[in-house]
Amino acid sequence: MQIWQQYKGYISVLLLLLLARFVWQPMWLSKQEHWLQLQYSENAQHKARALLALEQDMQQVQQDMQQLLALAEAKLGNGEDLTQFKLHSQQQLEQLFLQHNMQITLSSWREGLAEGGVQTLVLDLRFNGKLKHFLTLLNQLQQSAIIPSMVIIEQQLTIRGQTEVDMGNVDGSISIRLAVARQEEP
Repeated sequence: MQIWQQYKGYISVLLLLLLARFVWQPMWLSKQEHWLQLQYSENAQHKARALLALEQDMQQVQQDMQQLLALAEAKLGNGEDLTQFKLHSQQQLEQLFLQHNMQITLSSWREGLAEGGVQTLVLDLRFNGKLKHFLTLLNQLQQSAIIPSMVIIEQQLTIRGQTEVDMGNVDGSISIRLAVARQEEP
């Protein structure tokens, strides 16, 4: 009994520690896990509400994207008769070069990849003339939509005879990519 009295204070502390370790700690961890799950669920619920609120905006963006797609498809040339398209495009560009006093010395076509009903073509042109005429031609090619699907992909220039009053002459080449809509072959 004396031993009991001697260790009575320690036993109550020991029982309190055992109670904390095997009862309160698991309850605390369980409470933390439930709180984290609740927080995760509330975050998911807020995100879902925010997405639902954006439904009209998303529908508007989808309509805008469809309009942009329709505009892009409208810019594609008709590739049903590819030879006719090439001739017509080349004639338009040759006329434009002539309007700017530029002489085309060589032209050649390359066919690019056909994917998703769109065929890419590349027209390589070699030319010569005055540099100031080429710069106005280049500006017009970049600013206006002579051929709507046209993109300049490469250009090389050799400039000769520059003086203080004259920009000189230019010999160069330019590569122009065109896109045409084609029927996919089965």
